[in-house]
Amino acid sequence: IWECCRFSQDVMTEFFQQIKIDNFTMKTQYNSAWVITKQKFHIKSFPKWRDKLTAKTYISEKSVVRLKMNTLFFQEDGSLVFSLNQEVCAINLLTRKVCKIDNISFPKNFKIEAETQATSFEKLDCEFLQNEQVLTLKTCALDIDFSKHINNANYTKFLISTFDSQFFDNHKITDFEINFVNECCENQVINIFKKTNGNDINFLITSGEKTIIRAKMKYL
Repeated sequence: IWECCRFSQDVMTEFFQQIKIDNFTMKTQYNSAWVITKQKFHIKSFPKWRDKLTAKTYISEKSVVRLKMNTLFFQEDGSLVFSLNQEVCAINLLTRKVCKIDNISFPKNFKIEAETQATSFEKLDCEFLQNEQVLTLKTCALDIDFSKHINNANYTKFLISTFDSQFFDNHKITDFEINFVNECCENQVINIFKKTNGNDINFLITSGEKTIIRAKMKYL
């Protein structure tokens, strides 16, 4: 699942580069950057070594401050491997406030496509007890990204670190959803909470009193 997050992030980066509003351009011209607020993966299978995948990314919704993006990964025979719905917005790198999309030269009359793999986001509000904290770690320089905050994909890596390999040998992950609530920097101590309810696993990452992310994984 961590690699799926990284693949999807790379595809999104290429997409924004093609329409000339990638983060390098955003930082240079507007002192802004794209950030992901929500992601939801639906996984039919995980890619295997030497698989050749084709990816398609498109925008299915545009509001004043937010884009809804959809990414699909296909095998060579056209079969769907996994899909991703995500919400992104642009923030000012100095004030950390959300920018209006039309103020960052988003292409006018850009084609908005209908969703082919529609998946609604869930409300992630699971409550956790202190004894459900399963891991504490300190972030480092390798965890940060272009904006000097923890890379989104690395939060998934932190969550996966709470399992042993046998879990993934014995179970199939079908869905993974994550909400990015607050930003986190290097050298911060974070606490990871985990709660299992049937075939759902809820997660919470905090730093001090602040919620950083909430997530849910579904498996068979």
